[in-house]
Amino acid sequence: MGGELEDFGGFYRRLYPVAYRTALGVLGSPSLAEDATQEAFLDAYRRRGTFRSDGPAEAWLQRIVVNRAIDQLRRHGRRAEVPFELEAERGGDDMRGGDDYPGIDHADLLAAIGRLDVRQRAAVVLRYFHGYPVPVVGEVLSTSEGGASMLLQRAMDRLRSVLAEGSLLVGDSARSSATTSGKGEV
Repeated sequence: MGGELEDFGGFYRRLYPVAYRTALGVLGSPSLAEDATQEAFLDAYRRRGTFRSDGPAEAWLQRIVVNRAIDQLRRHGRRAEVPFELEAERGGDDMRGGDDYPGIDHADLLAAIGRLDVRQRAAVVLRYFHGYPVPVVGEVLSTSEGGASMLLQRAMDRLRSVLAEGSLLVGDSARSSATTSGKGEV
């Protein structure tokens, strides 16, 4: 068992907020995210003896969280497009990830993320909300680094398209740079 998992209570307290944000990003619903996060930690606790300490325990947990979130989608018959129950509308900022995106409203960005397919949503949350490097995103999503890069690129292309459709980008220069940058930035 990995050292981090020997004190599972500390592991839980340290990573619960991160795991919840991942589940919320995939599911778009605070109540479903809470359920998926709890299920993920229960699963991690039960399987802690199978953890291989050659990788980070956080990435291992995130893989479980993403899988439990996908299970929630299946269980509740949710479509691929998720209408986010925005925390921002209730005064919270659970899904705010680091820097704001100039010219794009936070609620519009979350709505656009909700229109991504579930794997793209998970990749975006892991990379841009949590800041995981692409190899870790690939590990969490059980794909290669190249597969994760492709998934992220397709997600960014889709986000640009969705945001441009709704005239959500401010100014022609923002629209032009968003569609031509190719660096995975919104």
